[in-house]
Amino acid sequence: MARRVSRGFLALLVMPAVVSAGLILVSNRGSEDVAPVETTTIAAVTVPETLALTTTTSAPPTTTSAPPPPSTRPVVPPPGSPGSDEEPAIFLPDLPPEAVQIAAMGDVNLGGTIGELIARSGPGFPWRRVSGLLNAADIAIVNFECSASHRGTPEAKQYTFQADPASLPAMREAGVDIASLANNHSLDFGPDALLDTAANLSAAGMTPLGAGANEDAAWK
Repeated sequence: MARRVSRGFLALLVMPAVVSAGLILVSNRGSEDVAPVETTTIAAVTVPETLALTTTTSAPPTTTSAPPPPSTRPVVPPPGSPGSDEEPAIFLPDLPPEAVQIAAMGDVNLGGTIGELIARSGPGFPWRRVSGLLNAADIAIVNFECSASHRGTPEAKQYTFQADPASLPAMREAGVDIASLANNHSLDFGPDALLDTAANLSAAGMTPLGAGANEDAAWK
């Protein structure tokens, strides 16, 4: 797919939290990794020996406030939110020609039950209703919350996800350019699997970010 290079106006397209009827994204609800009194923001940390991820942890809030009263206004879906039988619309169709459009998706997991679905229906199935939107953007970035490797063993945690690397070319064909690995599932199957994941993403034509064999590589 040809990509145009432009300068000037920048448009950020934030994808809905669930796409393709919920087949791609998996939340961390119920995960042991979610602490009730602190939040984790992706930015920098060093992990043991030869592996590094980028992440920082923010301090818990010192004050609390009462929750706001429930809104009485009707819920309006965001632009581009697909109905049961419709394709997502392009968010901003009237941008100037020099605009750069960035599609930013949330957590993408191709393992677990999604991996089972891919095995039955093909690697392109989870992307079928969002590929048009992602390919329309100049840059599409996702948070890749699983391992894509045949190596490693599950870590001692409640939720671990590992995808078949053969599912990655379909992710690229759907329009994904960049995959962040700075998250709490990158080491689900250990350091070797994480390095495999970065290499497999690169081999499929995508750019992995936020992890590497050392701190310099993680920050690169």
